[in-house]
Amino acid sequence: MALPTRNALLALIAVLVVAWTLRATAMVAVPVVAALLAALAVAPLARRISRAVPPSLGWLGPLAATGLVLALIVALGAGLSIAGGQIVSMAPAVAERTKQLAQSGGDILLGASIMEPQQLQGLAARLMEPAFAITQGLLGTTATIVSGLVLILFLVLLMLLEGPVWRQKMEAIGGDGAWLGAIEQAGAQLRRFLLVRLLLGAVTGALYALWLSFFGVDLLLTWGLLALLLNFIPTIGSIIAGALPAAYVAITRDVGTALVIGAGLLVIEQIMGNYVDPRVMGKQMALSSLVVLVSLLVWTWAWGAAGTLLATPLTALLVDLCRVVPTLRPVALLMSSDAKVER
Repeated sequence: MALPTRNALLALIAVLVVAWTLRATAMVAVPVVAALLAALAVAPLARRISRAVPPSLGWLGPLAATGLVLALIVALGAGLSIAGGQIVSMAPAVAERTKQLAQSGGDILLGASIMEPQQLQGLAARLMEPAFAITQGLLGTTATIVSGLVLILFLVLLMLLEGPVWRQKMEAIGGDGAWLGAIEQAGAQLRRFLLVRLLLGAVTGALYALWLSFFGVDLLLTWGLLALLLNFIPTIGSIIAGALPAAYVAITRDVGTALVIGAGLLVIEQIMGNYVDPRVMGKQMALSSLVVLVSLLVWTWAWGAAGTLLATPLTALLVDLCRVVPTLRPVALLMSSDAKVER
């Protein structure tokens, strides 16, 4: 077997082993990785506060930074709670409207009856069942989610408290400080990524709500919050954020209005995603669309819903680490949307 072929085969085997290892160790890997990303994001705040107080009070920096992470988690949970609560509250009305459409025949939606009313009603019921099952499952795993978040916060606090010691260790190991510089630069890019995603998500949510208000659509806060939160999930999140209000209008009102609303939301998403986003994020954070989608599928397969949320920031972090390490720079080049990658 030729050497290049053997190396390629070994690389493929290594990738598969790592993938299955990540999947098998999800219960341990997810909180550790989530805590690491959070610690990298708030580390400068912890260092700044620790330097501003007496050495005996240096622990205030990590504590304050962990408090910031907690506040963000609470804000995220509140947004999800508001949006989820309104969606659950409207479920009976949507189910009743779906039943009325089913009983009146398929010609209301499609212009020609292609199914019997009883068949349509059964189909609608089957489509509604998964939504209620997912809602019940989320409610049933609340305790698990809360315990996971407590573990993540505890890990964040420990990582921040031991951060100075680990910096010294990495300086001793790296010699020239290459790895330490790589991690610091990756952390800076991660903070920029999260901040830009939050700002662009807020703008997108506001534009969604403004466009929907022209048509008198209710639940504007819900659609705006969903657009903001789903903005952190590339491609698929945008599709869901635009499809949900359009589907809601199609069921509760008429298909024509839903199509107009969907077209407007699509225009907003195209402008934000293809024009504003690349210019705000800059080329250093530009990932290949194919890489983003594949990474989303891979991390979701490995870690489920948590992998969906962590996929993009984790991939961006890995690419940035590869970019600043000379031997790994070709990997960053392959995963970037640019033709060349500069340190």
